Amino acid sequence: MGTKSLAVCVVLTILLSACASPTTPAVDVAPVPSQAGPTVPAEDAGFYPLSTRTGIVEVDIVLVAIESGDPQQMRELLRFISVPCTQAEGLGGPPKCRDGEEEMSTVDVFPFLGSEGYYLYRENLEQWTGIDVKWIYAVYRVSENVYSDETFPAGEYGVLLLSETDFPATLLHTTDGQVVRIDTVFDVSPDGLKERLNKDSSELILAPK
Repeated sequence: MGTKSLAVCVVLTILLSACASPTTPAVDVAPVPSQAGPTVPAEDAGFYPLSTRTGIVEVDIVLVAIESGDPQQMRELLRFISVPCTQAEGLGGPPKCRDGEEEMSTVDVFPFLGSEGYYLYRENLEQWTGIDVKWIYAVYRVSENVYSDETFPAGEYGVLLLSETDFPATLLHTTDGQVVRIDTVFDVSPDGLKERLNKDSSELILAPK
């Protein structure tokens, strides 16, 4: 075989190899969503992602902890109150005295409010696993209409957070970068959430979309 024929064969062999084994294009692999992030894109759900910030430092401190999904960061933001306990039975009222505690003994507790009120004792703080939320619905300045008393402070700001569609919402009452109370909001219908804001807010800082 002549030199010219050999060169032609080599070129044909290279071309045939390129056709038979095309280069596989690079594929962009989507990152695994963070456990603290939404399972549905927030813009599609019509809510704010947890990475949203208000520009108000004392509120954004809380939002950073929420986005982290780290229970310990949330625990560090809880503001406990020291109040006398009671041995009275029944729902509501001050924290109940536990075994070995006398009436009016001072206890450190953090208040939760849902269908009824209850307390997290400081000694049980490590058992609290934080909150499981996906989106921010609204942030507002708390109005005078919000229920409050010595053991259930209303705070200065409200941060209303949503989880899955049919799950109760979580409302954080905050002051000075700390959470002073956590409410469970059961009516998460559009009308129910709107009514909640109309009643509880004196100024919308992050208005619903």
